[in-house]
Amino acid sequence: MYFNYKKFHLFLSMALVDAHYRFLYVNIGANGGASDGGVFRNCSLGEALEESCAGLPDPEPLPGDDKDYAMEACP
Repeated sequence: MYFNYKKFHLFLSMALVDAHYRFLYVNIGANGGASDGGVFRNCSLGEALEESCAGLPDPEPLPGDDKDYAMEACP
C-alpha cells in the first residue's frame, strides 16, 4: 500500500505554513501511490476548505488595489 510508482516505499506528507515559517497544518502518512490532489482532497484541511469551515478570514482587496477577489460560487 505504501509502495509508489518508482518501486520504493514512501509515506506522503503535506504541510501548510504561514509567512513566518510556522506550521499550521501537517498531514503525514498517506500511501505512496496516492496523488497530491487525492491526498489533499481526502485530508481534513481539504474537507474543511470544501465545506467553508476552515476558519479563513473573509477575502478583501490588497492595499492600493480595488479589485474584489471573492470567490465566485460554482454552478
